[in-house]
Amino acid sequence: MTTAGPSRPIGAWIAIGVVTAAAVVSIGVLDWDFASLFDARERAAALGRMGDFLRSFGVPDLSSAFLAEATAIAIDTLAIALLAMALGIVLGYGLALGAARCVAAGSEPPPGARGAWRLRRAFTEACRVVLDVLRGVPDFAWAIVVLTIPGPGPVAGILAIGLNAAGILGKMYSEIWDSIPERRYEAVRTTTDSRLATLFYGIQPLAARSMLSFTLMRTECAIRNASVIGIICQGGLGARMFDELGDGNYSRVVTLLLFTLILTAGTDILSNFLRSQLRSDPNHPRAARGITFRSGMTRRAVAVGAIVIALLGSFVVLREDFNRALGELGRIEWTWIRDEFGMLLQPDLAPATLLEAARECVFPLAVGLLATLGGVVIAALLSYPASVAFQIESHRFTGERTASWVRAVRFGFVIAARGLALVFRAVPEVAWILVLAILFDLGVLAGVVGVALHSGGVLARVYTEAVDNLPYREFERAWFGSRLRTFLYAALPGARADLSMFSIFQFESNVRSGIVLGVIGIGGIGDAFDSSFKFWSLHRASTFLIAMILLTVLIDRFSRSRYRALDSTDS
Repeated sequence: MTTAGPSRPIGAWIAIGVVTAAAVVSIGVLDWDFASLFDARERAAALGRMGDFLRSFGVPDLSSAFLAEATAIAIDTLAIALLAMALGIVLGYGLALGAARCVAAGSEPPPGARGAWRLRRAFTEACRVVLDVLRGVPDFAWAIVVLTIPGPGPVAGILAIGLNAAGILGKMYSEIWDSIPERRYEAVRTTTDSRLATLFYGIQPLAARSMLSFTLMRTECAIRNASVIGIICQGGLGARMFDELGDGNYSRVVTLLLFTLILTAGTDILSNFLRSQLRSDPNHPRAARGITFRSGMTRRAVAVGAIVIALLGSFVVLREDFNRALGELGRIEWTWIRDEFGMLLQPDLAPATLLEAARECVFPLAVGLLATLGGVVIAALLSYPASVAFQIESHRFTGERTASWVRAVRFGFVIAARGLALVFRAVPEVAWILVLAILFDLGVLAGVVGVALHSGGVLARVYTEAVDNLPYREFERAWFGSRLRTFLYAALPGARADLSMFSIFQFESNVRSGIVLGVIGIGGIGDAFDSSFKFWSLHRASTFLIAMILLTVLIDRFSRSRYRALDSTDS
């Protein structure tokens, strides 16, 4: 006899109702084009193109000349991502020092220094606004803005990805520092008057694990973004893939797609391995053990040395591009640049333009919501077969004895589900959209499905990790008679806070992807900004740029309120 599953609280039903209503509205406001599905002639042409593309997987261009060219492009892409992350970490860490309340101001004003404390709090808010701006403008939009300074090429991609990464990293670093209870570093704080000393000797050691894990995740994202940002900056795997798609050279597109997959999937696997070494629960069956102080210091030295070598190598690989960018800087009319960016600080506040900006913001919101819901469905379907806890190590909490062939089948489920999720997330959103455009044309349908596939891969990994990181004794205590029921009624509720947080964070990311869809010509606020910038209507472009930032800030504030609500519910 099995225990009945728990009933769903009324608040959850209300949330489901609100999300469902928002999804229906989102479907209604987007300009869908289903001709390739329902029009016989369009469907036949689309299926013919997709058939040609799929057949190309059997005959990719593996000529030595093109393989050498694709390898060089992939190395350039990796170098762009590494240097962009280095820029993002330096800028983000510096701004996080000002944005973190525990570092810049403290939670309470010291006696007799309320005025100075208020100034520090104002400085903290200013740093947070800068981070909002850097994060609120997607890297594709940053590419359009900074392209005029170094000219087209990898340097523009480094600046664009680095500026956006700085905003994201700075926000997360400061929030991680502020989330650590003061009592945990009280001993350090009481022995020094320096807030920086408190940070470096008290807060930073406690936050290092989370910061490193998040930085690894953003490095994966940077490599994916670097592989497609060349569509704007003219370079890298994405630009070449876009050109070959336009020419119908599907065999070369397949080769470039495989290179993209190898590059991003390799980074993903390496990052997963490094994160597994950071597992914080020492009682977990798969926690890292046996690391002495000496071996830990050796690991750190090797890691630092590898990072330095990788960055120096990236500079060497892109040295000609840096020299070319320096040459462009020497020929720039800086007064023209000053006037250009000056106009970007003077938005068009005409009611018609403001109304247009508000209307165009609906597009990324709708795309972000629908793509996130699609990603959640994909992740929900993949997380159970991908779970090591429920497929391979379930005997630890069930006590079952399974035949060898059953264990082999379950191991196959894990490999297949994780492999599919890896492919989904390893191919960047823009690359998915370009591939799907072969079938659906470049429009809303390809955009939503492409972002949903990528989101499903990302969420499948974090959903699975959240479940597998739960103590197995929780599953043993809440056994519901079968692995699947225990997964549904014990594991998912146990990881609910993490699953909700990851889903909300993915929604934020997908809204930025919705802005990027406009930059590549699908519609929305990104398209309005790109068109205004290209036609030198910089005051209008400024309005749309500010709208992007405000949209990101509003979603960020909503997300923080939801995180606090989840934390209070769990406590």
